[in-house]
Amino acid sequence: MLTRLDLYPVLHDHRGNAGNQSPGNRRRKWPLVLENQTITFPRNQISSLTHLRTSGNGFDHAPYETIEVPYDKEAPQGHGVVIEAFLNAILEGTPLIAEDREGLHSLSLSNAMMLSSFTGQPVPLPMDEDAFTRELAERIRTSRFQKKHVTTAALDFDASWKVK
Repeated sequence: MLTRLDLYPVLHDHRGNAGNQSPGNRRRKWPLVLENQTITFPRNQISSLTHLRTSGNGFDHAPYETIEVPYDKEAPQGHGVVIEAFLNAILEGTPLIAEDREGLHSLSLSNAMMLSSFTGQPVPLPMDEDAFTRELAERIRTSRFQKKHVTTAALDFDASWKVK
């Protein structure tokens, strides 16, 4: 199964910069290719950083394998697909697209990325949820954002349903 971590080495170099060319692709600068309803990309067999540290020549390409993932551009996409699958799971007992623990892992990853951006430091997973909560509370406490309050008039819709 393809994961976000599979794509990370393709989209980022060892310093986290976008546009990594390792393991190199002479056709295009961007090694993620969509052709003939297949997504193709190289996945390093070792991390770029490990390769740079252990290679005798920093210009050598890291060993890699080519990954091919079928892509159906006609397949339904987006939140509607997830919501429909969720409703079908409740109503018909069909499998979910993603189990609850996958959603929790995604939320934890998102929170770790926010904590890392708040502190400017790497955050290990699983992350310290208390540290995240403290940092978020401090940012809320010191925020200068002012929410604008909008008042609405009470409307009586009963008249719109009456037949004259």
